[in-house]
Amino acid sequence: QFQREPRVDAPSRAPELPELLLARPRLVHPLTEGVDTLLTNIPVALVHPRLSPLFEFAGPSAQGLLLVGQIGAGKLVACRDPSVLVNTMMRFPGNRRFARNLLDFLANGHGGRVTMVYGDFTVRGSYRGRGRPRTRAREAVVTLN
Repeated sequence: QFQREPRVDAPSRAPELPELLLARPRLVHPLTEGVDTLLTNIPVALVHPRLSPLFEFAGPSAQGLLLVGQIGAGKLVACRDPSVLVNTMMRFPGNRRFARNLLDFLANGHGGRVTMVYGDFTVRGSYRGRGRPRTRAREAVVTLN
């Protein structure tokens, strides 16, 4: 149910790098703590009917960049610009603080486990226990489902 809008209508740009759009926190949340802005490199707006945008692009339609939610006991964070976490973007204080907040949030503090899914991938196979996973990798996919 995720919908994406590749055309971001945001007037807020980084003064020193006008090609980078700014996303600002919309809600108070552990992920927004200490983060005034996220600088985005490849911005795409993201919408989901049951998830609230946590960071959004200011503009006429206030488009969301990052959505957060809960799946059972797990947490879901969906961001449509993964470049906010690449090494070159860590030079910006908001992006660096967000990266630290993200790991703490997903791992429930120290000692937790974080599973990251990235790139192009396809999930195939059984869903919700309709068959026993035979490998650790398959078990991780079934757990993710």
